[in-house]
Amino acid sequence: MWPGVAHAPSGTKALVAGKAAGLLFKAAVRRLPLRVAYPDGSVLGTGGPDAPVMTMLRPAAFEVRIGDNGLIGLGESFMAGTGKHQTSPGCWRSSPLPWTR
Repeated sequence: MWPGVAHAPSGTKALVAGKAAGLLFKAAVRRLPLRVAYPDGSVLGTGGPDAPVMTMLRPAAFEVRIGDNGLIGLGESFMAGTGKHQTSPGCWRSSPLPWTR
């Protein structure tokens, strides 16, 4: 793994931005035809059993990365193993977020 991706950002800015990014992310995926599964068993999204699934392995690290680095943080989070998604890019095709198109 690239050394710059090994550790999630830290510090006050990263933590505050991560909380905000997490709230925005969750609000967005609640309306999408996919499923986002969290370690606590909660699942967000309107997708049924055949919908694309994004599995959060370390949600706090995911949120801090996207909060601190936006689109780059999204890519870094998957490189660092904070989450995973099906090999189909269906998760991102259904996203209303402009940076995922």
